[in-house]
Amino acid sequence: LNILRDGVRQQVEFMLVESTKPMLVPVHDPRPTPEYFTIAGLVFVALSEPYLRSEYGDKWEYEAPVKLLNQLMYGHKETPESQVVILSQILNATINSGYEYLANTQVMKFNGVPIENVFQLAKLVTECKDDYLKFELDYDETVVLHRFEAMEASKDILKVHCIPEPGSSLGPV
Repeated sequence: LNILRDGVRQQVEFMLVESTKPMLVPVHDPRPTPEYFTIAGLVFVALSEPYLRSEYGDKWEYEAPVKLLNQLMYGHKETPESQVVILSQILNATINSGYEYLANTQVMKFNGVPIENVFQLAKLVTECKDDYLKFELDYDETVVLHRFEAMEASKDILKVHCIPEPGSSLGPV
């Protein structure tokens, strides 16, 4: 690196180090297909800028929820697998009646376990033996479903909405 100090040109060497952790929310999504997971009509996805663009249109920077934009702008990965998992939408069904307003809300915990990524959430839900599925969301919102009823309802909901699988097959579920 050449610098000018007191009118004298000098060549100096300076080691650059990574200044921050990788961004938590991808701006350019290299995945061929985004990860998703559904249970009882609740659709979970990993937050990305392309998702925000598709959900909120050309003015997504102004229309998207502030908390999601904050994750996009200032969130950093704690681990390479870290993602912001959101409850993207609710596919209308009797089992999830009353939860429709919770679309595009971050999932914080499942049955008390902090959520790291979509695949971890899918694994926790599919391996759950508790009577109830408890999804703790941002804004102090909670979705509670009876596990057996949720599993049974999922089959019909997927069929009605022509969704071939309850989750993407891109990870270790």
